Amino acid sequence: MKLKTTFLFILLSGFTAFSQGIFECGTDESDFTPGFFDPIGQTQTPDDDIFIFKIHFYQFNEDDGSNDNVLVEQDFLEGLALLNKNYNQFNIFFKWDGYDYINNSYFYDYDSNNPNAQGLHLNQFVVDPQNNASVMQSVNVYIFNSLNQGVVGSGGFALGQIALIRMRSDWFNHPALAHEMGHVLGIKHTFGNYSSTGQQDPNACEHVTRNPNDSHFNALTHGDFLLTTNATPYHWNDYSGVLLDSDCNYIGDAEDCEGTPYVEPEFKNIMSYTRSDCFREFKVAQGTVMRWRIKNRFLDDLNNLLDTIHRKELYKPYKGEYYNTGPSTANKPPLFQPGFDYEFVDVSQAGTYNQPSPYEDISFPYGSVVIGFYSDYTGEIKHPNHTAIRILQLDDEQPRMCYNNWNRSAINGDVINFLDGIPSSNVVIIPQDSLQINDSQLIPNLQPGLYNIITNFNDGTTDQNVIQKNNN
Repeated sequence: MKLKTTFLFILLSGFTAFSQGIFECGTDESDFTPGFFDPIGQTQTPDDDIFIFKIHFYQFNEDDGSNDNVLVEQDFLEGLALLNKNYNQFNIFFKWDGYDYINNSYFYDYDSNNPNAQGLHLNQFVVDPQNNASVMQSVNVYIFNSLNQGVVGSGGFALGQIALIRMRSDWFNHPALAHEMGHVLGIKHTFGNYSSTGQQDPNACEHVTRNPNDSHFNALTHGDFLLTTNATPYHWNDYSGVLLDSDCNYIGDAEDCEGTPYVEPEFKNIMSYTRSDCFREFKVAQGTVMRWRIKNRFLDDLNNLLDTIHRKELYKPYKGEYYNTGPSTANKPPLFQPGFDYEFVDVSQAGTYNQPSPYEDISFPYGSVVIGFYSDYTGEIKHPNHTAIRILQLDDEQPRMCYNNWNRSAINGDVINFLDGIPSSNVVIIPQDSLQINDSQLIPNLQPGLYNIITNFNDGTTDQNVIQKNNN
């Protein structure tokens, strides 16, 4: 019988409102194959297929390697987590494929309207295999110090099989990254191609009415071609009558190009041109479109733009290795990318698994949750010995990858309780013998608080695990 005790200890990272300035997307539909954004009506994809794409990050530096806003591995991991938290609801996932730096001053401050002496554009650069600057049939995110005309980012494809996202480094860890990914996956701006200037034709914009029997109805051919995303002005701060309150609620009196007042425009939608702290949500219909385009634009035999990988790839660490046997002082533990809900369940009563069992093996017995790291947690996520992994977005019941290695035994340790609730010298240290430190109920039995659990192993190595125990 499976026992499941649900408890949570995570270190939460709060969302900080951004103040970078005005959001401007440079996505050009000519960067996509003809017909890529054609309306698909209300086509449904009732299946629950899971789509997982590899994603690789590249940051451009100056020729000498310098950078005014250098991003490090943790930044890239948090950007990846941001994407997964926004897209996992649609069974669309992203798998870490690493990151690189490219020393190239021309692309460091890149203006595609002014190519260098060789007439070089980014698309040409990334498809040239000599540059080693792209992963085929994957999502490649390129990060610049600046882009032309104040653009924050854009999305597109290079010669069909390299998905491109371009981002300014000061906007990288922001839902604007999810906005550009939305274009790659086939969704338009909520306002379509309409802007507030230069288009006086009353048929140019998406009309407010959602009634298909209304003679003014055009929601399926204008804007983002979706009925269930409301008509939305071009830009939150560049359109007469648009006003948002402190929580991003629309309180304005703007009118569409026919003079009809807007009703609940999509200024919380990630695909709008909205205030920097208001990029918050996708609508279900947008997810439906993305899934349809993945199946019909990416995966068919004649147009294989992107590859999807098996869900078991998300059960593999993004770096590190599992201990097997023998002394090891250089072993780096397996680490998992943030952005998912992980539960590690007790398998101490299973057989010996010196390396994790294959994804397909579900024969091992398991018990209650030993430790959980949930999607807002951005610290290190380790796979503890004597546990199996359950990623709730993929397998909400069945754990995988049983790791039950008795060659590496915990011989003793310490539980350090930070009494002030923050790392400080005001602590209580509780020594643990081999039985106590190996007890699967050690963490469940802790009272709420901040702890550092130090474990000493018989191979001479030591692990430290800082946890916030929130409840029992």
